[in-house]
Amino acid sequence: MNEREIEKLIDKFEKSNLQEIRVNDDNGEVYFSKIPDHGNLKPTSEHQEETAKPTTIKASKPDVTTTSDNYQLKAPMVGILYYAPSPEKDDFKKDGDHVKKGETVCVIEAMKLVNEVKSPVSGTIVKRIPKSGSMVEYNEPIFEIQED
Repeated sequence: MNEREIEKLIDKFEKSNLQEIRVNDDNGEVYFSKIPDHGNLKPTSEHQEETAKPTTIKASKPDVTTTSDNYQLKAPMVGILYYAPSPEKDDFKKDGDHVKKGETVCVIEAMKLVNEVKSPVSGTIVKRIPKSGSMVEYNEPIFEIQED
């Protein structure tokens, strides 16, 4: 399977009601899942790690909703969520940390791109919801923030 075929498959998978799909061909296997908590997912080759380039995605106000006086910052895309910029570095923010509007709080890796997620509000992080390394879906809550 070439990259274009994989991209088409990803697009169709994201629009479908399927939860998982596994495709085998002569070049190997491709596996996609919408099921959360795939904590052990990591890039499968050094090439993927080298080609990951940071991009910035800002969560806009509509992606933030109120739940019991706390805002829920939701994932702006489907991908693998990481709370640190790399395995060797500290997390951007932890529970109890203060975050300023526009500050990077995590990254989501999608299709070999590492996308920064910035907070649309200032406040204190009450809870980081999914585990680092988990697959997140579009609009899935990832942070609970008590706004200043």
